[in-house]
This record gives sequence, structure tokens and C-alpha cells, in this order.
Amino acid sequence: MAEDLNKTWLEDPKLLDSVAKRAERKLASLIAEAKGYLRLYWDRPVLGRDVDYSRPYRELAVYDHLKNQHGNNLTAEVVDAACSILCRDMSAKVLPKGAEHDLRMGCKAASRLIDGVFDNSDFLAMGTECARDGMTAPIGPAKGYIDRDAEEIRFERLNPLDVWWVEDGSPNPRTVGTTTAVPKDKLRAMYPKHWARIKDMKTWAPKPVMGVDPPTSSDSGDGNTVKVVEAWCRALGPDNPGRHTIVCGDVVLEDEKWLHEITPIIRFRWSPDFRGYAGRSLARIVGKYDAANRRLMRMVYAGLASAVPIVIHQEDEEVELSDVEFQRVTFKAVEPKVVVPQVVSPEIIAQLERNRTLAFAEGGVNQGMATGNAPARYTSGAAQREYVDIANSRLLGAQKQWERFWRDGAQVVVMLAQQAKKLHVRVEGANYYEAVSWPRLSKDKMVINFGLTSGLSLTPAGRKQDLADLQEMGLIDTPEIARSLGLPDTEALADRLNAPRDLIARQVSRALDHGQFEMPSGVQDLNALIAYASQEYDRARLQGNYPPANLEQLRRLIKAANARLKAAAPPPPANDVSAAPVDAASAPANGAAAPVDPATMPVPGDAVATA
Repeated sequence: MAEDLNKTWLEDPKLLDSVAKRAERKLASLIAEAKGYLRLYWDRPVLGRDVDYSRPYRELAVYDHLKNQHGNNLTAEVVDAACSILCRDMSAKVLPKGAEHDLRMGCKAASRLIDGVFDNSDFLAMGTECARDGMTAPIGPAKGYIDRDAEEIRFERLNPLDVWWVEDGSPNPRTVGTTTAVPKDKLRAMYPKHWARIKDMKTWAPKPVMGVDPPTSSDSGDGNTVKVVEAWCRALGPDNPGRHTIVCGDVVLEDEKWLHEITPIIRFRWSPDFRGYAGRSLARIVGKYDAANRRLMRMVYAGLASAVPIVIHQEDEEVELSDVEFQRVTFKAVEPKVVVPQVVSPEIIAQLERNRTLAFAEGGVNQGMATGNAPARYTSGAAQREYVDIANSRLLGAQKQWERFWRDGAQVVVMLAQQAKKLHVRVEGANYYEAVSWPRLSKDKMVINFGLTSGLSLTPAGRKQDLADLQEMGLIDTPEIARSLGLPDTEALADRLNAPRDLIARQVSRALDHGQFEMPSGVQDLNALIAYASQEYDRARLQGNYPPANLEQLRRLIKAANARLKAAAPPPPANDVSAAPVDAASAPANGAAAPVDPATMPVPGDAVATA
């Protein structure tokens, strides 16, 4: 009967190291396949380690080896093109499952906080590396963790060859772990009570992958590192908790119950495999064409090597020749007939191009976009955008995997935030940062979705064209264009132009979301405040899930703006008979203006009571 590896280390955490070894042995064929495709992408020349820095002329052998490499790296070309098209910045939107105001406000805060965590972790850059890993290896993993010193949630990329799992045929195995080399000094700082047992342990480092790792990589343990195994066994419900354990050999550094149904390890897959946790990499799809082209390129260069001048002379004849490459043919009596063969067959050149086209087609990456060029007949910005949309239709499956990678990361953020005893994340507002506590939300009360942060073009020229089209439609104005350009040169100008509307948005948000009244200033744009606040008031009434007290604070803000606007209006002319008569008994003394209570001013659109 086969042993249940999940159960083995759950019962005895000290056995985690041996469980990791057995799991890695079962994944050996998958790891070997991954190394092959990683070598195709990185294409690092395999050099000897006997290079002596004190003998510079020995380095000429390295130079000669590099000169003998032929051809282009088709795998890297397709993968890099796919990364540039696919890896776009995403924005979180947490939707509530219910109409309660507190739930809606909690989801709104959660959306901002998730974006703040991703911004602090530079999630886009890290995710792009994970996507590249997922295109060249079965998975592109990353791990979320809590920085105890900064009290922030962060993410880090993991080496896809360092991650292992207990394979059960499902896309969500119960146990996932990592095997990494950690310096002893770091373990001494983190776990001082275990230092007495760690300091005498044998050093360990993973074996370098030839053709992928730098030549300086070594498994000799020069960095004074030891093997550390960390694993998570996810819970199967409240009555069946999991476990989180970190071991160094037989020393248990951490061991705790894991009450969550997910692990902090997320991964990007180019496309799901037939079954299992791993995926089908892009390099696995295009690798056969890359290998074929490399063979053909060797034939091409061998043929070109014969395309040199042929010098024919008698055997005993002295001929002075230059140092250019040539072929020498000698004869004694009869001059030989020289047949000049065709240097390179046109079929070979044609097959090279066919293989390249098939690699892009099967990979789902548009070959034209990979070169950064649109067809010459598409001259307008609208036509080029339509071409990009059509060309990217083949990448819809990979785009879903990219969105899922971000969504899985957001679920890890929620999990770690609920797990931490004290946690603050720095959330980016309009142009400043503020520390905000994480709202307590249960996972059954919300749905996390992701969409592109911006649908505008990536290049400044294309973005300008998109914004000009929106301005022509009357949807945006100059201040919004300045902010949407996202150029460092216009950032200060954009902040200054948008300061009036940012102030209005803050006043309305405080009233509608938090029930806090902020008196409008007489020097701000009161007409814009009334228009924006009235629109938000209508939207809130239409949704019907705002507290009446908050709606009343927004009404009060609109009334106060109306009062200030009317108080600032010039008085009517003295001969204006349309002015309403003033009761002398109620008129203020000394001709002063009558005080106005903002709370008594009517709101535009309110019904007027009649007798």
C-alpha cells in the first residue's frame, strides 16, 4: 500500500525533509523536462570552471567558443514577445455579496489595500518574472509573506526548480513546499535558540543547472548555507486543519496549525496541463521548432563556410597569398575541374522561416506584434488598436491565467491579513501614502475580480491619441488628460490642475461614505462641487444601500455650497423691481446682510411643499 506523504509529516514534522526528497523523486522527470526547456530559453554557453583569472589568454578559448554559436534563439524570441504583450498592470475590485453599507465600505477599502500591497511589492515586475518562468517551466511560482519588521505583506519570486508538491493528480494539491539554501547567519538571527544545533550542520547548496545558472554557481557550499525545507498542508475544513512547518535537517524551526484552505504559494501557468498542479509551458510548444532551426542553422553556416575563393596552382609552384580565408587546390600535370556547388539550398532558408511562423502560430503570439510593427496599411490610431485587439485574441487563455495569478495573490493578501495579529499596509492615494488598517472581511461575503489598470496604449504617442479621442467625445477634459498621460514631466502640472476636483471628491467621499461633513470653502469651485455632489447623491439614492445619515450629510454639503454661492453673488441693482420686498421688522440692523443657515437652503431637485 502506497504511503500517504501528506499524513507522514503531519504526524511527525521532523520527517518533512525526507518527505520532500520522496516528493522530488516522484517529480524527477518533470524537473528534468523543465531544465531542458530552461536551457533553450537562457541559452547560456557551457564553459569549464578551470578559467584562471591570472592567465588572461586562457579566456580566448571562451571567446572562440562563443564565436562558434550559430543561429537565433527562437524560444526566447517567442517568450519575450508573449511577456511584453501579456504582462500588464492589473487593478483589484472587491465586490460585496450583499447590500449592507458596512460590507460595501469594507470591500471598497479592501480593493485599495490590495492595490497598495501589490504596489509596495512591485507585483507587476515580480509577476512578469513569474510569467516568464511559467512560459519556460511547468510553473512560475511566487510566495506571499508578512514582513514582521515593517508590518507589511510582500511577495517574492521563487525558483521554479525549488518548489515541490505531493502529486495527487489535482490542480490544487494539499501539500506544497520549497527546498532552499539559507545562510547559517540568517538562521542564527531568526532562530537563536536552535543555533547550537544548526552551526555544526553540513553545508548544502542546490546543484547548478548547466546552461541556465551562471558559471559562478556551485554546490560546494562556499556560501556557508544549509538546506531548509518549508511546507504548507492546506486545511480541508474547520475540523481538518493543515500544518505549516519549517525544518533544517531534523531541527524543527517552526511548526503550527494551518487553518486556511489555500497556501501562500501562487503560480503562473501558460496553460493547464492534462492534469496535475503543473502546466504546459510555452517553451514546450515552440521548443521543437527552435531545435529544428538550430540544426538547420548549423547546415547553413557549414555551407557558407565553403563560400571562399579557390586558388588553383601547380604543386611545386610558389604562390604568395594574403591572410584572407581561401581554399587551396594543387595539381601536377592536368588542371582539375572545379565545380562550384550551390552554397545554401533555398529550401533550407524557406524552412527556417516556416518553422519560425509555426512557432508563433502554435504559441498564440502574433508574429507582427513581436517585431513591434503594425501593418503599413493601418495608419490611424483606431485601426492600429483594432489590429492589436484582433491579434491578441489568441492570447485570451493566457490572459485568463494572468488574471488568475493576480487573483490568487489577492486571496493570499486577504489570508495573511486575517492571520496577522497586527498589520498595516501602505496604500497609495491620489499622490500620497497613508497607513490604513485592514478591514475584517469574511471570504464568503466578497468576490475579488481584476481588470487592467488602464486600457490606454502603452506608448506615450498611442496614449496621447487615445486621450485625444476621448476628449473629442466630450468624456474628459484637459486636467484629466494631464493625469492620464502618466508622464513624469507633467506630474506636477497634473496634480495642480486636478487639485480642485480632488478636494471635491474628498469632501463628497467623507460625507457619503463616512458621514463626516466638511464645510466648503468660498474660494473653491462651488458650481463644480454642487454638480459632482448632486450626481453622487442621485447615484447613492439609486443604489439604495447608503445610511440615511450619510445621505443627509451629503445634502447638507450641497446646501452649504449653494448658500455660499448665493452669498457671493452681487446684489441686484437698486431700481430692480423684481427684487423681493423686505419686511422692515425682520431686516437686520445697520443694513447688514441677513445670516444664512446652510442647512435651510433647498437642494436642487427636492420637492417643494405647497399648501
